[in-house]
Amino acid sequence: MVKPEPRSCRKATELLSRSLDQPLGLGERFWLRWHLGLCSSCRNFRQQLGHLRTFSHHLPDQDRQPPES
Repeated sequence: MVKPEPRSCRKATELLSRSLDQPLGLGERFWLRWHLGLCSSCRNFRQQLGHLRTFSHHLPDQDRQPPES
């Protein structure tokens, strides 16, 4: 199996992070799906993002606020 270039992984992690806040375009989603099919490291990153998102939704609202200065 071919290992993607680090530059591709950087792009994938940026897209995965951005996808948490806004929808990705069709081309971005297609490219990301292709990359994830090749790269186990980025699949692991996607899974970790999912765990963090799930965990953060279970925090009480007061814990989600940034600390006051």
